[in-house]
Amino acid sequence: MATGAPIDIESKLTRKDSTALPAHVSAVAATNVTGMFLMSRARIVDITRQKRIERKATRYASRLQALSRRLVEVQDHERRWLAGELHDRIGQNLTALNLNLNTVKCGLSSQQAEIVGARIEDCLRLVKETVETTYDLTTELRPAVLDDYGLIATLQWYAEQFTRRSGVVAVVKGNDPVPRLAQTVETMLFRIVQEACTNIAKFAKARLATITVATEPECVRVEIADDGCGFDSNADVQPGDHHSWGLLIMRERAEIAGGRLRIESTPGRGTRITVEIRR
Repeated sequence: MATGAPIDIESKLTRKDSTALPAHVSAVAATNVTGMFLMSRARIVDITRQKRIERKATRYASRLQALSRRLVEVQDHERRWLAGELHDRIGQNLTALNLNLNTVKCGLSSQQAEIVGARIEDCLRLVKETVETTYDLTTELRPAVLDDYGLIATLQWYAEQFTRRSGVVAVVKGNDPVPRLAQTVETMLFRIVQEACTNIAKFAKARLATITVATEPECVRVEIADDGCGFDSNADVQPGDHHSWGLLIMRERAEIAGGRLRIESTPGRGTRITVEIRR
C-alpha cells in the first residue's frame, strides 16, 4: 500500500485439516488514478511438490558428499597400507635378493665370473633400481618424513622430487606451526599440495610453483601459486574433466578437516589455491 512494490514470497499456510501447505505468494496493491489504495490482488501457488523435490535433492547431495568424504578417507587408508606393504615385504625381499646376489658374486671362480659375472652385475643393477623405485613409491604414498619431521620438511622434500620429475621449479616458504598440527591435518595439507602440484605439472604450463605455509593465531594457511596459463575458476565442472575433479578432491579434503579451500585463477595469469584450517 505504501510503495506499490509487489510482494513475492514463500509462506506456510494451513489447510482446513490443519496440515501445512507450502505456498508461493505473489501480491500487489491496486490503486486508482489518484494513487489511492483500492484493493490487493494475490496469487497463491501450491509448491508442495517442488518442496518435496528440493528435500529429496538435498538428501541426495548430503549422501553424495558423505560418500565423497568416505572415499577420500579410504584412499588415505589404502595409501598408508600399501606403503607399509611395499616397505615391509617387497623392500625386505629386495634387500635379501641383493645380499644373495652379492654372495654368489663373491663365490665365483675366475672362470665362472667370465661366464656369468656380467649377468650378475646386471641383476644387481636391476635390484638397485627396483629398490629405489620402491622407495620412491613408498614415500609418495606415505612419506615417513611427515611422521618424523613435520609438514615443512615434507613439503621441501616433495618440492625437490616434484622439480626433478616435472621440470617446474617448486619453492617452499614458511615455518612449521607451533604447536604441531594433528597428524590427520598434516596429511590432509600434504595431499592438497600434492594434488595441486600434479595439476600444475599436467595443465598449468608453469615455470614456477610457490608453496607458502603461514601460521596465524586462529588458523594455518597454505597457498600453492603458479605462474602458468590459468583457467576460468568460475566455469562449471564438466564430466570427465580431470583437472576439475582434482580441485573437487582438494576441496573435500579441506572440508573433512574442518577447513575451507579457495581457488583463484584467471586465464593467462596463473592459479592460486589457498586452504585455511582453524587451530
